[in-house]
Amino acid sequence: MAKRYSEVGILLVRIMLGFTMGIHGVSKITDLNATIGFFSSLGIPSIMTWLVILLEIVGGILMIIGVLVPIVAVGFIIEIGTAMVLLGFQRGYVGGIELEVIIIVLSISMILTHWNKKIINLYPVLN
Repeated sequence: MAKRYSEVGILLVRIMLGFTMGIHGVSKITDLNATIGFFSSLGIPSIMTWLVILLEIVGGILMIIGVLVPIVAVGFIIEIGTAMVLLGFQRGYVGGIELEVIIIVLSISMILTHWNKKIINLYPVLN
């Protein structure tokens, strides 16, 4: 029974991580011109804006439904790590990079808990 509870806990973390990243992608696309302008101000080409949005929305959906979880998590780590390097460290931890650190830690936990599972892992207890 305890194993089942821990698997449900991992499922909840996976769903929340996917939801959080997906919502961030949707917020970027709702004000696309501002997002492209912000990325451009950092010297990032506009194509990267689209790749980030795609990763966040599609990756978020894949994370929620349990498909390619470790691969999506690596993508999240690369994206969030890059964002931290480009702008996060100057803001400090509290009110700065705390959300980014949480997303990276959750992504690492998804890699560790899903690495040896099937490609499609809708519900951890079934795999």
